[in-house]
Amino acid sequence: MKKCSLKRMLTALLLTIALTFGSIGAFIGCGSPTVPPAPPAATLEDIELDTSAVKTTFAFAEKFTYDGLKVKAVMSDDSKKDVPLTDCRISEPNMEMEGKRNVTVTYSGKTARYAITVNPRVFPEITGDPLLTIAEENASKAFRVEAEDIDMTGVVKANGVTSFVADAPVESEPVAPETPEATADEGTEEGGEQPDDGSEAPAYGITSGGKYLTGFGVRFNYFGFKVEAAQEFTGVTMVMRLANSGESNIQNLSESVNIFLNRSVNEDGDVEGLLESTATIDAGLCDWRDIVIRNLTLDEGVNYFTFDVLGSQVPDIDYIDFYVGMRYISTVFEFSETGEKFVDLEDFDTEKAGTRPDWAAAHPDKIVNGLGLEPVTKESEGKTTGRGTSIAALMGGSELSTTLRLAQNSTVKLSFKAAKVDSYYVDANWDFSIGGYKLRFVEHLDIKGGNPGAGMYWDWFETDLGTYNIPAGDHLFTVKNTGSDCNIDGITFEILAVGEYDVSGIPLDDQETYLPHNCSNVCMYCDGCTDLECEREECANKCSSQHIVMEAEALDGTTAVKRDDFGGGTGFNIGNNNAASGGQSTYAFTKGSIFAIKLTVTEACAIDIWVRLYSDKTETFEQNFVFKMDGVVLTQANPDAVMTPNQQWHNVCVAKGVQLTEGEHVFVMEVVASHFDFDCVSFNASEGAATPLTVAAMAYTPEATEPEGPATPIDPEA
Repeated sequence: MKKCSLKRMLTALLLTIALTFGSIGAFIGCGSPTVPPAPPAATLEDIELDTSAVKTTFAFAEKFTYDGLKVKAVMSDDSKKDVPLTDCRISEPNMEMEGKRNVTVTYSGKTARYAITVNPRVFPEITGDPLLTIAEENASKAFRVEAEDIDMTGVVKANGVTSFVADAPVESEPVAPETPEATADEGTEEGGEQPDDGSEAPAYGITSGGKYLTGFGVRFNYFGFKVEAAQEFTGVTMVMRLANSGESNIQNLSESVNIFLNRSVNEDGDVEGLLESTATIDAGLCDWRDIVIRNLTLDEGVNYFTFDVLGSQVPDIDYIDFYVGMRYISTVFEFSETGEKFVDLEDFDTEKAGTRPDWAAAHPDKIVNGLGLEPVTKESEGKTTGRGTSIAALMGGSELSTTLRLAQNSTVKLSFKAAKVDSYYVDANWDFSIGGYKLRFVEHLDIKGGNPGAGMYWDWFETDLGTYNIPAGDHLFTVKNTGSDCNIDGITFEILAVGEYDVSGIPLDDQETYLPHNCSNVCMYCDGCTDLECEREECANKCSSQHIVMEAEALDGTTAVKRDDFGGGTGFNIGNNNAASGGQSTYAFTKGSIFAIKLTVTEACAIDIWVRLYSDKTETFEQNFVFKMDGVVLTQANPDAVMTPNQQWHNVCVAKGVQLTEGEHVFVMEVVASHFDFDCVSFNASEGAATPLTVAAMAYTPEATEPEGPATPIDPEA
């Protein structure tokens, strides 16, 4: 019995324990956890920069660096960690502009900035003794600075350059830097021919002193030399002997290097002293070219000539000459007896000339000394060039020059040989001068010629430049392109008289006297002088008619239709013409052109209307024009008047006795057929008030030209 009770007690204990643990397990499975969850990962909130060890002040154009910069990432849990710079994007500030700059640092979308300062550019001081001292003018030789003598201390060498001074090629024949004084035969007066100083030697390999300056093509290099002058010298010509040992042409010297005489900065911060230098320098080792800068003034005392390098492509410099009291002459053409001489324009000085960039890019093999020389392959029969080539595609503003040397006073007739397949007038596109006097008697001639379909683009014409009395001595002769270009060949000089002037010559310094009625206009109605106050002998015959002239060049061109061979579009060209009213006329427009003139009438009157023009075709007025007054077609007084291609102006009365009331009226001239040159319109009072009207150009519109109360045209047969 006791054993049995013990056994039951044990069983009950075990059961109780089992139930207890089961209840505990059930309680744990149904209740909240007692262990907290892991916190979320920290995220990037911002970045911080430590610039305490970073360079923040730089010299102008110094290489930027951010060495020493430290970047820390600021996390959302306020912790910080270092960020490798390789994981950041760091901006590069412009180091070629002075002032404050921001450097931006970006990491994983977060940005921070710090500031740096770029100091102003410091131009090195030009030290040392002057390389040249000019005590007085010298009419027999130039003053020279050898480029290899320039102090290049502190100048940075271009890649691969070991020395700034290079030796000329072995085959070169050095030119002595010092030239002998001129003898009496060479001429010692101002304007005389200079002795042989190398400027006239063959181009390739001829190097003064056998050495030259090169290899300084690093942006912001700055160097120069001093010239000391005993007094102020004006009218100085500086000639730089330059070449280009690079692989490509220098298209514009001013884009390669800035050249200064006494560089300074004024109160407004503007740089002064920059010299213009727009020359092209073709590539070629020791292929030297003279670059000429004229009309300089050397101040008394020390003058500074400096070079500011703009890039890697720079010229080589052989020497710099200063012509003080002596004219720079690179070509001279002498005339001592009567006869005819043709001078090729390819032999003229070209320092102020260049070729149109589009043509140069298309024909690089035809560029010689900066000019486009075009071989002439198919000329019109019987018309040839001087040497089988011509100068083509001159850039607008280009000037060719040379020196005319006359042994005695001479009368010289000049002509200009040129070609163009389109209508073209030399007098409207070129200026010619001798000794500073513009030639005023250039012929108005259309040189259009050739047969493009047959490949004959060169039908050469001689345009008469006039006949002039020119005194003995040297005279600068310039040929300047002031408009569009054409192909040009040369100048013919015909010496008509030597020792005394021919009666056909016009004095260079008194051309105005010989210009026909240049002081006023020739009346188309009576051929009298319209300026009643003019006292010139050739103006003694005064105009007796009351009239008003409207010059064609003053008309509104918005409704003029430009010929296709002049580029099309609207408008007209204006050309100088000594025989034209007012010295100018218009051309280059064609069918469809309309010109309008507003007449303000102060008192009722009747007027006759004249026009002045010429054509290169034989046509009648009726074929070419319609004339209207206040929208009403005028009956032409001379419909059968003929325009002929004889280079002569035609004065034609187109309407007679047109009655006008007081007030405003509009005259319209419509071109319905061909083209012509147009000089002016004249309105002449045939009856009525003494000063009946004034005229003004106006833009043509149908509404503006058809006011109420149109004029009544008068039939000349009535």
